[in-house]
Amino acid sequence: MWTRDAGVGLRGLELAVLAGSAVAYLWVSSYVTPIRLTPSALLAGLAVVLAGMRFVLRRSPPLSREFRWLLAVSGALLTWAAIVYGITGNYPAGLWQVLQIGLGLGIAFAAYVIVDTPSRGMLFVCVLVFGFLVSAAVAIGQHFVGEPFVSLWRVSGVPGQSIPRVGGAVPGLAPISILLGYQLAVAVPLALSLLLSEWLRGRKLLTGALGVAVGTLALALVLTGSRSALGAGFVGSVFVLLLLRFNKRRRFFLPLLAAAAVGAVLYLAVGFVHDATRFLELEDRSAQVRAPMQLTALKYAWQHPLGTGFYELDEGYLPAELDPPLARMILQHTPHNQFLNVLVYYGFPGLALLILFYGLVAKRVRNLWHALARGSCAEMRWLVAGCAGAILAYLLNSLLHNAGPFVGDVFHWYVLAFLFSRQWAAVDQAEAQAGVALRSADSSACARGNAG
Repeated sequence: MWTRDAGVGLRGLELAVLAGSAVAYLWVSSYVTPIRLTPSALLAGLAVVLAGMRFVLRRSPPLSREFRWLLAVSGALLTWAAIVYGITGNYPAGLWQVLQIGLGLGIAFAAYVIVDTPSRGMLFVCVLVFGFLVSAAVAIGQHFVGEPFVSLWRVSGVPGQSIPRVGGAVPGLAPISILLGYQLAVAVPLALSLLLSEWLRGRKLLTGALGVAVGTLALALVLTGSRSALGAGFVGSVFVLLLLRFNKRRRFFLPLLAAAAVGAVLYLAVGFVHDATRFLELEDRSAQVRAPMQLTALKYAWQHPLGTGFYELDEGYLPAELDPPLARMILQHTPHNQFLNVLVYYGFPGLALLILFYGLVAKRVRNLWHALARGSCAEMRWLVAGCAGAILAYLLNSLLHNAGPFVGDVFHWYVLAFLFSRQWAAVDQAEAQAGVALRSADSSACARGNAG
């Protein structure tokens, strides 16, 4: 028999499994179990099953309209990807890509059902920040100390990659430093929003601890050596600062001054740890190859407008009179842009769906922010600001790197789904009621006008 205590216990288990799967993606993302699945995928799958049980048993309300749209667009892109792989004969390799996208959709559904109250949302974000912080601390240890932090990286399931070395770019508990940069670019705006939240007012000890955590995450982001991740994390953090500290009754001089100060500190840190000119002059091959690499991808997509499911170039696609070292880099790598990757894999239909997908995400951020500004839950604005800054940082970084929610990065679904979860039900209901009242007032005014 289902009892209240059993229901509460199961809900606690659901949240623990979902949060545990997110932390597993941060700490042991490439560790493979004997059944050839990672712990993160197993836990995420279990979270989807638990959420599905609650939904089927009608212990969760129906899906919201905005979330149904998100699932519809994502499902359409998933279906189109499966069709492209089938037409081009890229199975079974393409099957794993399709399954990854499907798992991402499952995570979005699980987060929608499980994160159903503001307190659970707060707890989930705190667990994410903790997961980021542990990996960041390991990265700092790898850069400045070496062992035992390098061994921690080895046991997390990433043998065969380039070994972290003292003084170099470090991966923390991620497989490579680029992926750690992806994660920390998201982590810094999210942690900063928590630091600026109403919840911390008067809690000096917690505020100080979280301030140290934000500094730790920022330092580890510098140590990854990823220029795009560092710049994206900075822009996302400034966006959070302006959202939470901008006041129409005052000039936003102070937030901008604070942002400039943080930027100066980051630049000094970069200059201390790395060659600062590399971050500004962009004269190395890694920077110079990006423009011809992306032009090549556009040419490839123009000749394969429906996608190919893979990206296999020959010299005929390359720009004329390209330096041989740059040509070799282009032939060996994918476009280093999330949108261009989707374009070459799934063609213009896939790109259109991806743009629509992020359009729905942007609309959700705007609607939630305005609803919270007008409603009685203004103290929850930090959650929206943090997610908005994190998604903005991710998008900017993904313009110069390969990962994305439809091209291999399952973890980003946790942040995206958080915006659509049931914790916002009261806000959405208040917004809907306000809309009904406004339409009713407009109708009454129109009727009075017609009667006159």
